[in-house]
Order: sequence, then structure tokens, then C-alpha cells
Amino acid sequence: MYWNRLLLTALLAFSAQGGTLLEVGAGGPAIFASAPVGVSIAYASGFTIEQNHTNVQLEAMIGTTGRSYAAGQAYVTRSIGTGTTMADEVASRSMQFPVIAGLQSGSFVSVFSGLTLDAGTYFLVFQTPAGNSTDPIGIALGNSLMTAPGVTFAGNFGRAPADSYGPASNFAAYTLTNFRIRVSGDAVEPTETVPEPASMALAGVALVAAGLMRRGLVMKSPAQRAGTHTRYTRF
Repeated sequence: MYWNRLLLTALLAFSAQGGTLLEVGAGGPAIFASAPVGVSIAYASGFTIEQNHTNVQLEAMIGTTGRSYAAGQAYVTRSIGTGTTMADEVASRSMQFPVIAGLQSGSFVSVFSGLTLDAGTYFLVFQTPAGNSTDPIGIALGNSLMTAPGVTFAGNFGRAPADSYGPASNFAAYTLTNFRIRVSGDAVEPTETVPEPASMALAGVALVAAGLMRRGLVMKSPAQRAGTHTRYTRF
């Protein structure tokens, strides 16, 4: 029984390893939404996971058509919008937006990797530098949506101009289409503690000993079973 349960636990853990949790816009054209001229913009995409995950990787199809100096910021946060602070951050980094051939080309770029995320809602946020008329910069769009069991897409949001701290921008829901992101990771299955065989044997011995002690306390001696008689001597 012990080894069967141990094998079942191992199989469950193996089946939870790896895999795409969410992908937006798979297979669609990489049409980019770009920042307005002279304005920084913030993009955000949200998702909810019902289990803890490790080795989480977040990717996005982002780029610029020629601005090799297009450095922006990326964040993973637990909330967005007015009132969001650095205390809500899970991770953040500066990054270069890769150069793409045109607004209908591009590929997924790894933005964060190796993250551990507890069950909850998270947002992948990008903050671009100011756009210009000749070299747009932004994120690709797509309509399709794929989610794994226990994962929910929480929507797209945008703001131009962005707040100085991108995740705190006064975001509005972007409902025309989706921003192209991909999330993958390993689900952490709940583990059941299975007693070791030696521990189980000790527990059994303790139960037997307790039973014997209880019998000894309530068992009557032969004299008690025969009854006790007191004799009185007359003087």
C-alpha cells in the first residue's frame, strides 16, 4: 500500500511538469500596436492561476521597426492602476525592444524566466519610451486565446501617456483584440505526507501497548473476583 501511494504521488508530480499555461494570438498575424508620437505607453495583460507554479516563463511579441536604442521597462505585478506601488511587484527589469522587419513580423521574446508564482492574479506590464513617426515601438496583437485548466485570462489594458511608474498608470481595458503573450511553467501539486514503514510499525506497537495498559488498569485480581470478606474476632 505504501509503495503504491508513493508511486501515485510521483506520477502526479511528473504529469504536472512543464507546459504552456496561456498563449494569446497563436498563429495570427503579428500586427503591432505602437506608441503615439512623442508619448510613452504602458501595456498590461493579466492572468489568474489556481495553483502554485515554479519555473514560470513569460514571453511577449514586442519590438520596434528600427530603434535599436528603444530601451523600456517590464514588470510582473499583482495589481495595476492607480495606487499600485513597488510593493506589488513580483519582478521588474529594463529591456531592449528588439528590432523587427515590419509591423507584421516578429517573434516571442523571453521577458522573465525562473519565477515562482503562488496561486493568484498577475499582470505582465510593459512601458515603452516615447514613440515617433518613423520607428514605431509596441506589442503585437492577436485574437486567439489558449488557456490550460486552472488558468484564466484576465484581459488587456493600455494607457498613453504612461505614468512615470508604468504599473500605476490609469489603465483602460483594451477589448478590440489581445496583446500577444505566452506564459509557461510547472504546476506544484499538493503533496500528501505518507508515513514511513518504520513509523507505521512504531505507531502500531504504541497502540498495542496502550491497549494492554488499559486492560491492566481495569482487570480485577483473583481476590477481587472472589470477593473480599472481613472477619471480626470477639473478645
